[in-house]
Amino acid sequence: MKASGDGHAFHERTTEQVTDRNRRDRDLHAAGWRLLPFSGSEVVNDPARCVVEVYDMAQREYQRLWSRMHDRRAQDQAPV
Repeated sequence: MKASGDGHAFHERTTEQVTDRNRRDRDLHAAGWRLLPFSGSEVVNDPARCVVEVYDMAQREYQRLWSRMHDRRAQDQAPV
């Protein structure tokens, strides 16, 4: 899981920076990462909401991975 704060003030001053960020995010997505981008103004104006969104996604990801692990264990223990 990747949560990031990007904004025009620091990270998107040039088209190259935007291109690099988009390429990085596509690569992470292709590798199976869950992405949760925030604008700089979202983080500054409502940090609590950003934290809640990250927490909620982490909970969902934990449940997904736990279920996957549990399903694999059940398959491994099933009689052949």
